[in-house]
Amino acid sequence: EFVMKRRAPPRQLRVPSYSDLGEVAFGKLGRTFVDLALVSSHLGFCATYLIFIAANMREVIEVFSACQSLLDQITILPVLLIALVPMAWLRSLQYFALMNLVASVLITLGLALILSMAIWHMWTDPLQEPLVWLNFGNVATTLGTAAYAFEGI
Repeated sequence: EFVMKRRAPPRQLRVPSYSDLGEVAFGKLGRTFVDLALVSSHLGFCATYLIFIAANMREVIEVFSACQSLLDQITILPVLLIALVPMAWLRSLQYFALMNLVASVLITLGLALILSMAIWHMWTDPLQEPLVWLNFGNVATTLGTAAYAFEGI
């Protein structure tokens, strides 16, 4: 806020985008840097998401084909792009309303199934060894995934 008041005329204190804020703070170089940072960040999120989807699709294909699948993630990625790129061209999210409802119901049912199975297994087959609440070997990966999810969502 201090930089905006110092560099911008009083009537132009409204900054509508990150690029505008970068320009107000550091000039054209700031605008360019912020735009490049945003583009690279979004490309990273999209690439990571595509790899995540491809890995999950490969697992599902292997389960349904009794581990006879010849597809790898590299083969699945172009098929994903053919399906996802046209969806990215849609200008209104109203076309996704029904699918979002179905996805929300399926996520809720999946969570209920996982919780009920976990409770049932804990009830019928108690733990033989003590439960480890924190695995220090995976703290960095867990924090990185949480930061990625927080930024991406």
